[in-house]
Amino acid sequence: MLFKKLQGGSTIGQSWSNTVKDGDFDRNWSIASGPAGFIIYTAAKNGSVAFIELINGQKYKLQFKKGKRIWLGTGGVAIFDTPGKVSAL
Repeated sequence: MLFKKLQGGSTIGQSWSNTVKDGDFDRNWSIASGPAGFIIYTAAKNGSVAFIELINGQKYKLQFKKGKRIWLGTGGVAIFDTPGKVSAL
């Protein structure tokens, strides 16, 4: 599971996942190559949005504050900074 609901309804992001199938990003991200097999997306401004689809078909809209990062790697591996807001689609 990529995200968990805590008691009281707040949502937290895990620090990594190996179940990411696809990711789409709005124009508010800078892109850089990382270590072998990784691409690093860095939020260029507050409210940067990423859409993530997991291999089980679940989809999420993630909003990030400026400077937060997502590392996408081969084999469905993703490493996330904690998003400011998570919405299941």
